[in-house]
Amino acid sequence: MWLIGVICTFVHLIATLISPISSSYAMYVWRNGWDPSISGCANNLTAFYAWDDTPSSPCFTHTWSTQEKRDWLWSTCNRPGREISQIFFYDTVTALSTRDCSSTGVQWVKSTMAEGHRKVQGLKIYALFSDGGESVPEQSHVPHIVWYNTECANAALGEQIDGVAVNNENWDVTWDSVRMARYLDNLNRIVINAHTQEPVGSLKTHFSVGWRWGKSGNGGDIVITWGGKSQPVMRHFIDIFDSIDVQVAFVTSDAMEDRLRGAEWDYAVQQGKSLLTTAYINKALPCQTTYFPFPINDLDCPAWAYDYKTESMMFQELDAFQSRIPSRVVLHHFRGAYSSGGIPDWPKH
Repeated sequence: MWLIGVICTFVHLIATLISPISSSYAMYVWRNGWDPSISGCANNLTAFYAWDDTPSSPCFTHTWSTQEKRDWLWSTCNRPGREISQIFFYDTVTALSTRDCSSTGVQWVKSTMAEGHRKVQGLKIYALFSDGGESVPEQSHVPHIVWYNTECANAALGEQIDGVAVNNENWDVTWDSVRMARYLDNLNRIVINAHTQEPVGSLKTHFSVGWRWGKSGNGGDIVITWGGKSQPVMRHFIDIFDSIDVQVAFVTSDAMEDRLRGAEWDYAVQQGKSLLTTAYINKALPCQTTYFPFPINDLDCPAWAYDYKTESMMFQELDAFQSRIPSRVVLHHFRGAYSSGGIPDWPKH
């Protein structure tokens, strides 16, 4: 039996590694994105480079509040050769928390889900939560999604939400093992709540992690006991969720690969879990963590990094990365720079 198990694991590993790389991407769709249709925002380099995405910013609008904005999103998902088949979709839970299927908000979500599933072949739409907090308050939103899918959405019309995605940034490598285990307990309640939807497992779960979350200050693996297993903490994350995206936070393909492999890529493959790679396209520091363009001679940006600040160069690097490791790439995020139309190097699709 032991030998059979080893052979099965080996066959699964080889099949995964030689299987064709999916040409499709995933993408984060946050509440707001750059909008060049706003007066004064088109070709406004100063405003675009400043990239103020706060609610008071005049150049950012809701990413799916109108038919025009949704058409922009679906068109981006259907871009030939760069299709997007999975989106992490923010701002649904407020509408669903009314627990009233006839409410305007719920009807808005229903029509949006049906439209996306109809207009983008094979699209999977995940409700995205990002409250933050060590107690993982995102777990309390999942029952609203289950309620909506069960009581309001017509699956035959494509109105259901396919999964839940959590972006909780409160992991801290300085915690002791008890605190880490408590955080994992809280994360696991996301899955427990998702599994109240019938059939169990039909509502998928996704989590976003930093590439160094599983490493101690000296670079070694953090190993804790949780769920009856003593193993590196990154493996616990992988075990809990259906899929994980790793924030590799760098623009070169070789660094992306090294960081993804260091985030337990081989273990995820062995477990049959999907380990995605997140490419930042929003403004962030340090400059070399993101493909977002910076003004020439910006003091925050090393000279070599400017070679990676256009859409075409981004995809060249992502293609090189995927030629070596078959991980789906997550674009972070819609209208952050990608498909924003903010400057000619980042056109609207």
